[in-house]
Amino acid sequence: MTQISISKATRSLSMLIREAAAGERVVLTAGRRKIPAAELVAIKPKVTKRLGVIETPGFRLPADFFEPFPNVE
Repeated sequence: MTQISISKATRSLSMLIREAAAGERVVLTAGRRKIPAAELVAIKPKVTKRLGVIETPGFRLPADFFEPFPNVE
């Protein structure tokens, strides 16, 4: 867990965001007593589900898709 004052956090915000994205707990403190005031939490990316090949960009059926299979013996 990382605890950092708000004034120091403004100078190193990008580093703190990387730590939070990596799963580290980042707590921002306020005042001389370093009272916890806020916590940086990473937002989990929204995963979109595809319905199938219809939703896949650039997907095309091959020309022989509907042709019957050859007889194999």
